[in-house]
Amino acid sequence: MSHHSLTEISHAVAGYSRRFFNREQAQSELWTTALNDRQQLGLAANPERGSLMLAAGCRPGDESAQEKLAEALLHRTFDTRLGEGLVGALHPELGHGLARPLTARDEAGRIAEQAGFLLDTLDDLAQGKPPKAPPLSDQRADYGNRRLAQQQFAALAESCGVFKLPPDSRQFNLLLADLPGRVTLHPDSRHVQVDFFLYDGAGLCGPIRRAVVQSALQINQAGLIGRPFFVGLDNRHFLAGGSRVALDGLSDSQWLDTLLYLNTQSLNCRELFRTLALEYAEFGLQPAEPADTLRRAYL
Repeated sequence: MSHHSLTEISHAVAGYSRRFFNREQAQSELWTTALNDRQQLGLAANPERGSLMLAAGCRPGDESAQEKLAEALLHRTFDTRLGEGLVGALHPELGHGLARPLTARDEAGRIAEQAGFLLDTLDDLAQGKPPKAPPLSDQRADYGNRRLAQQQFAALAESCGVFKLPPDSRQFNLLLADLPGRVTLHPDSRHVQVDFFLYDGAGLCGPIRRAVVQSALQINQAGLIGRPFFVGLDNRHFLAGGSRVALDGLSDSQWLDTLLYLNTQSLNCRELFRTLALEYAEFGLQPAEPADTLRRAYL
């Protein structure tokens, strides 16, 4: 496999990005290229959703590092959903990977900086080190009008049956199809984050835990080039699924359609994780706590 320098790759990504945001690229795709024998970079493009993600992947040398990295990627997916929006995923070519959104204003220099950050983060996570802070260029968010965003957020809450939201409230809870969820106004005042509780993974261990983690990463990979839906793992080992939703141009029908889609995907994931955890097999395994207790804990 031929290798390419970070400079070469970042310029190629910048060129693709310009064509993508100028609507010259019409197909959803994921392409990858090798940086060296262990690390790769790539792009996940979804023109229908206007989403372009820069992806970095690596293949740790031993199973222990792979297992550590896989779970850490789910934690980063959850922890950054209200920040950088990183997504941990598993792809046949990239291996264990981490992706972040690109914007139309990202030039080659900034892309190289972000690619380096993703690769360094993967190395740190594989070694069990705390991840570094993102580059300063990544911390200059493009903020929307906070007052307008608050009004839109209150309208979204009312559409979900939550009336008289307290002033300046930035989140509300909901329950759809017996699945608890939460909607949060993103700090950038341009998006809302929708999360649904999927499964309590605290009691999972060994091969069953690995199977659940790998399945969640594969679901995230599908979400990179399909309709966005990503699974993360919080510090209580609760698995949560959802996505970031842009407020700009969001109609009532689009909001309800998105909410229904995320809820349906979450229900499907819950059934998948239950099956992988052998809850339906006759091995005498029971959830650690009743479902009602878990629902209250999440909300």
